[in-house]
Amino acid sequence: MTRGHSFRRARGASGRAPPRRRLSAVFNLILALCAAFALGFGRARRGLSRELDGDSRASSAPRVRQFVFPETTASPTGVGSTTTTHCVEAVKRSPVLDHPFEDVMYFSAVLPPRLYERAEEYFPPTAALRPAALSAHSKRYKVDGVRELMRLNSEAKDAFRNFSATVEAWSEVSRALSSDAFREALFEKLHVPDGLIARSHDFRMQIDVGGFTLGSHPDAPQKIVTMMLYFPTSPSDADTLGTCLHTRAQHERFERTNRVDECEIKFKFAPNTGYAFRVSSRSFHSVSVPEDSFRRTLLVNWYTTSEPFMNGRRKPWWKTVLDVLISEA
Repeated sequence: MTRGHSFRRARGASGRAPPRRRLSAVFNLILALCAAFALGFGRARRGLSRELDGDSRASSAPRVRQFVFPETTASPTGVGSTTTTHCVEAVKRSPVLDHPFEDVMYFSAVLPPRLYERAEEYFPPTAALRPAALSAHSKRYKVDGVRELMRLNSEAKDAFRNFSATVEAWSEVSRALSSDAFREALFEKLHVPDGLIARSHDFRMQIDVGGFTLGSHPDAPQKIVTMMLYFPTSPSDADTLGTCLHTRAQHERFERTNRVDECEIKFKFAPNTGYAFRVSSRSFHSVSVPEDSFRRTLLVNWYTTSEPFMNGRRKPWWKTVLDVLISEA
């Protein structure tokens, strides 16, 4: 009785719950945060899963109404100009389209010609790449930047024509396209709002093999800008492997039929060309690779999150919560 009386008096004096109850309250708070996150981001995750699954239900031979947007004319870079300066100028002189959605551009001669030739010659081989982590059919192979190249084992490095030359060429490409100057020029050209801050980006060399498809989709909302450069291996690639852009009506038909039957604009898959667009709820696009072909591209995305959202790795929940808090600040 005396011990019980003393315990009740001590608790009443401090006004604090026992340690076990305090820990329980903290745990319940964590569960509430996780539940809020799941409700708010469930829809985005479902959209991402559909995108990365390649939408295998899409037809492998769609009836596409082709429209090839003409290449831009690139003027030579002046003597002494850096690679970054060349890339920035290529963005500045490229036209911006407002159809089938706003703020999309197609450009040519993005890289200096000699650098493009080196990057094309030393494009990482399929044998050295890994399947995209979230792709159900494993028909996309990629390597996430030069750092990941450097971490390849000796067997994978032996698959390269010249591993040192590969690292040298792609390091120069990465420095230019990952620079603040290039990002700022691209964001300005695509009318990205000043308040939308890029907290991370990826730099992905990838090969899509025959049968790879991505049905019409707008891209994950965590992306700010999507950019892709083309590295064809044959002149016959030009009219078959380019990205298709879609109107909302075309996208809705795809949603109903699971077939890409129309293509409002189809970019030409030509050497040293590419496209970029500001991601929105209307930035619908798709791609399909014929069974007897393969597609080499460089994909660069800028994100609002502290890590690239589609890197195939799950972040700890606290990092995602932190991203939400920062983005709301």
